[in-house]
Amino acid sequence: MNLPDLPATKDESKNVDQSHPKSTSDRMSDILKLDPAGGDPRALELEDAIDDAAGIKIEDQDTIHSIRLPAGWLEDLSSRSRQRGNSRMRLFTSPDHETHIYYWDAAVLISKESYIAFCEVTANGAHLLKSEEIPKLSQTFRQLFVLTANLHDDLVLLSAKTKALNGKRVLVLQSKVKGTDSEILSFYWDAAKSAGDARIQMIAFQGSGKSFSHNLSAAQKCFYSIEWR
Repeated sequence: MNLPDLPATKDESKNVDQSHPKSTSDRMSDILKLDPAGGDPRALELEDAIDDAAGIKIEDQDTIHSIRLPAGWLEDLSSRSRQRGNSRMRLFTSPDHETHIYYWDAAVLISKESYIAFCEVTANGAHLLKSEEIPKLSQTFRQLFVLTANLHDDLVLLSAKTKALNGKRVLVLQSKVKGTDSEILSFYWDAAKSAGDARIQMIAFQGSGKSFSHNLSAAQKCFYSIEWR
């Protein structure tokens, strides 16, 4: 059973003069010309500011005050159909259409046991998880993989560590889709609002082969642009 492909973006190579590829601002200008009455959701949901040099800036995503997407990356609005409780998936595609950054726009509930194990490992300071720690987190990883790929059995864990991300401790997992060369780099953090709450939030980057390597630095820069609430 393979991980289903992430929602595909529209092939913009058709009817485009390849000798003069469109800039990000030109692509956004085309979208802005769409008639909202025509039913295209892109014309209805352009509240996020676009900056041709810095990329889309998104604000107020639960624990995230703001995050800056890489230049040229655009949102695939069809991804918002995937929901968990009050949280929706938001997915952004690189200009080459080969890699994706995606996250849940609100905290997502996991089991109390998994949440406790998650908090214990992130409280131990920045470190690469030791082999003896990983079996204790197997159930936690399964739940995190459900948030990441929705078919956790098809993901193979490559590495796990904790680190500080702009002042917040995060769990970083690198995994691979079984039977493919598709890799996922995912960050998870505590998003509980009160005692007894068991919620986390996450952001991930996915791609295959050379595309993953080519766009990795842009994805990491995006992750490190996060400002917390």
